[in-house]
Amino acid sequence: MRNPRTAYIIRIIAGGYLIYLAYQIITGGLMTGEMQGRAKAIGIVASALFIVTGAFIAGHALFHLRRVGEEAASDAPGEEEGTVEEVEQEPEETYRPPTLFERAGRKADDDS
Repeated sequence: MRNPRTAYIIRIIAGGYLIYLAYQIITGGLMTGEMQGRAKAIGIVASALFIVTGAFIAGHALFHLRRVGEEAASDAPGEEEGTVEEVEQEPEETYRPPTLFERAGRKADDDS
């Protein structure tokens, strides 16, 4: 099984990279005046979109990374306090829809 921490760390890096790209658009094109007209409007929209998306991705990954860390700490070996014994339960019956024969009121082995 793969380590979920690695995936969250990559997501944090990706979110940071989107924020970095937004910073580059703002400082490289918008602040220097290189972008004019439609390019400036597209740069503003792209920067805002990159910042929001990057912050969401990084924040979401940080939240889940923290949760994985807390779960790993609570599952640490050596802690026998608070253990719960598993209770053997009977398997539950699962719902099985009626067959075509059952809906027609006949049994499957009837030939008539």
